[in-house]
Amino acid sequence: MESEIKIWNFSEGINVIGNRLRNIKVLIFLDDVDGEEQLEALVGNHDWFGPGSRIIVASKDSHVLRRRGMNFIYTVNGLNDDDALELFSWSAFKKLYSEENYVDLSKDFVNYANGLPLALKVLGSLLFDKEIDEWKSARDKLKAEPDRKILDILKISYDGLMNTQRDLFLDIACFFKGKNKDCIRDIITSFGYYPEYNIGVLRDKSLITINEQGTIWMHDLLQEMGQEIVCQESPKEPGGCSRLWLYKYVLYVLKNNTGTRAVEGIMVNTPIEIEEHLSAEAFLKMKKIEIA
Repeated sequence: MESEIKIWNFSEGINVIGNRLRNIKVLIFLDDVDGEEQLEALVGNHDWFGPGSRIIVASKDSHVLRRRGMNFIYTVNGLNDDDALELFSWSAFKKLYSEENYVDLSKDFVNYANGLPLALKVLGSLLFDKEIDEWKSARDKLKAEPDRKILDILKISYDGLMNTQRDLFLDIACFFKGKNKDCIRDIITSFGYYPEYNIGVLRDKSLITINEQGTIWMHDLLQEMGQEIVCQESPKEPGGCSRLWLYKYVLYVLKNNTGTRAVEGIMVNTPIEIEEHLSAEAFLKMKKIEIA
């Protein structure tokens, strides 16, 4: 622009960009776009810019890109193990490789991040200049309690969902990851989720993927984020959570009759086998339950 320009509103900014850059060949990169109005204001019309211009947009919402008629949409995959280890090492050691005594521990953190650059950078920075015992403690802590900074950043996409979409996301995180969408369509339709539309929204926002066989998947850290949201509904009493999927918590709630109206679904992958008799009264307080 050759000089500092103060812009006070959308309309003024659109006029400045259109007038200053018209017929100029430009390279524009827009990061973290989450709304169509951002694209309209910054790169609204192709005729704003000269021939040969390139506009690169990074967004977690592919529907925004499709609505704006982007010429090419590329889905970025997670990093492979070698690249992930390099990125982690840059954050943890400020070089491309891990210190000799930290190699195995570094691989543990890389496996936890599962190719997600955000998690690799956060974890690497957290461990920078720490002793090996602190690394081991941090690794063990992650098994019991996810990193809050990572979850808070991932939660931004969740917070932008409508209520029914949030509920569907949590059900997938707790119950339906790895299930075929056609096999669970009737179940989630009965919840009023409008599955074809809302599953499409979750996919467009990169919160889930669906493979060629129709299986629903989500990144391990997104699943962990969803499950942590449910756990925080009632941190000290599992019977106050909306969803129960861990065997030990399901067993505790049923044995001790601590279920509440908050419980909407119970599902475990293994049959509950206990010697104590479970009374039907254990379900009487769970008046909103839809999955059992």
